[in-house]
Amino acid sequence: MSAPWRDAASEPVRDDLDSLAGEAVTRAQALLEESGEFYPFGLSADAEGLALVGADDVGSHPQAGEVLDVLVAGLHASRDTLRATALVYPVSVEGSEAVRVELEHRDGPALEVLVPYTLDRRRTKVTLGASSVAEGPRQIWV
Repeated sequence: MSAPWRDAASEPVRDDLDSLAGEAVTRAQALLEESGEFYPFGLSADAEGLALVGADDVGSHPQAGEVLDVLVAGLHASRDTLRATALVYPVSVEGSEAVRVELEHRDGPALEVLVPYTLDRRRTKVTLGASSVAEGPRQIWV
């Protein structure tokens, strides 16, 4: 059964969102396996392809909310040159850890993807659970 957003979106929009979601989860998993945690980060898709977006001007030990605010502001300011964006950050949901990916496409939907995960005892191996997808609020193209 196809998700309603997939049926309504064009193939290029689906491809952009699928690419961003896949890259977001892959990068988050690598960061978790490297250090057991990660700060929020962003990804963008433009005519050149995918790019990592960081929040360099938030100090040495910022709160996750501060990082997200800087990422949103930067992506919003660059939106005229972008096709799609992803905000990626760790969350706790019902006692479990998860990677949250907030996707947004200029010509399509805004989506929230949750991917639960577990780390082994040594915090070097990540096991990903089944993802869930829901429509979300727009932050970049508003």
